[in-house]
Amino acid sequence: MGKPTGQMFADLLLTQIGDEYVWGAKPNPEEEDPKAEDCSGLVHWGANHLHVDPPFPDGSQIQREFCRKYDTTISIDDARTTPGALLFNSHHVAVSLGHDDKTIEAHSRTDGVVSLHIGNRFEEAALVPGMDYGPEWEDV
Repeated sequence: MGKPTGQMFADLLLTQIGDEYVWGAKPNPEEEDPKAEDCSGLVHWGANHLHVDPPFPDGSQIQREFCRKYDTTISIDDARTTPGALLFNSHHVAVSLGHDDKTIEAHSRTDGVVSLHIGNRFEEAALVPGMDYGPEWEDV
């Protein structure tokens, strides 16, 4: 199997809509259909369930630093149109669907895993190291 794609990543996370948000919930990447995640746990599960290499860490700020280390940061505007791109703020990570200014994210105890508008909620964006985002991102 080749590298997982950003679209595969976004599509996989969409299957988790309706899951419960539980702070600190970190599903095992081998689990087929977890029922509870926090924001970074959802991203960690999805990337590693797809066997991204290098393995993706847990913790939204650790994930942010990991992307910086691998120099995969991109603009928020580019992330809006890139399926599977990550969006970060000081305490949260979400995944761009690549269209309609929408995300997939484990948002809150009230909302659970949902799709929301990107809007102006994020301060940094990045690609998951080791994931294929198409030819326009080969040098990132």
